[in-house]
Amino acid sequence: MSFKYFAWRDRRGYMCGQKLVPMQALASMRRTLTDHEVFASVQTYDEAGLPLYCPLYADLDGNAKQALFDAQYIVYLLGEMTNVVPDIYYSGNRGYHIIVPFKVDGPHCHLVAGHFFKYLANDIPTLDRRVYTERRLLRLPNSVASRPGYFKVQISRDELMGCTPEQITELGRAPRPVLNECDTSKLNQEFMDVIAAGNQAIPRWAGQDVVEYATTLGEELTPCMVRMLNREPDKGERNQTVCLIARLFKKSGLTEQEALENLLSRPHFTSFEQEEHGVSNAVRGIYRSRRPAVLGCKMGNDGALMKRFCDPLCWFNDTRINIDFQERQHG
Repeated sequence: MSFKYFAWRDRRGYMCGQKLVPMQALASMRRTLTDHEVFASVQTYDEAGLPLYCPLYADLDGNAKQALFDAQYIVYLLGEMTNVVPDIYYSGNRGYHIIVPFKVDGPHCHLVAGHFFKYLANDIPTLDRRVYTERRLLRLPNSVASRPGYFKVQISRDELMGCTPEQITELGRAPRPVLNECDTSKLNQEFMDVIAAGNQAIPRWAGQDVVEYATTLGEELTPCMVRMLNREPDKGERNQTVCLIARLFKKSGLTEQEALENLLSRPHFTSFEQEEHGVSNAVRGIYRSRRPAVLGCKMGNDGALMKRFCDPLCWFNDTRINIDFQERQHG
């Protein structure tokens, strides 16, 4: 049996649900919430909540005019590269969801999807690279976006290419038929090569550490964090390293005590604690600060350390990936 995460927004604007439900139950649950904003995970899971597969998906969001231009460009590139027209949705709130219903298998299927769109259109400004996480909810078709009050609706390629942002917004005033006409049987060898490259590249760093922490942190560790956790930091960088890891733990929902125990379970951090209580002081400082736990590739004073541990194939990294076949020229 396969499952999806299902959620909805109540009339006060709070997210409800967010629990695994059997695929067979989705339609009936949806019918009971016809006037609510309803979401389901992109990924499909087993009963333990581990990802089984997902489609290729892209989320474009931001300035309405730029998002439309970028969606047109991605659909054009997909046609040139793969010979298919994807399923295209106006999100109901200025953005677009583009889906190729090709089944990407495995626990890191979402990272392979991110790899694909990074290869296809890495320089597109409204492409949201944050959506390639282990649990990603998207608004369901014909569900209303609560704030602007428009529906997420499927649109055709001709409508995408020929309409203005204002005209597409008008298409979202009411539900529309969901056609799902994308013919994946037309996918060509170049497409398969990109997927194969992603499947080969991601396991280089998505190993046991990622699987172990995915269940406790709620999302995969990036390669830089895996490396920081598993090697002894230079003596002059121990406090900086522990602070970065503590930010990740705090952002991912671990308690202060859980973060401290995790770090002290690693022998290469215990000497720092024994010498000057460095680990407990650093973790306490991060967790008791009123500032939000911010983490990213470009971290000001922490940038040099992050860069040293960086992996160019990271799903969170903004640099263009290098793969073993010639890059397409997007003219």
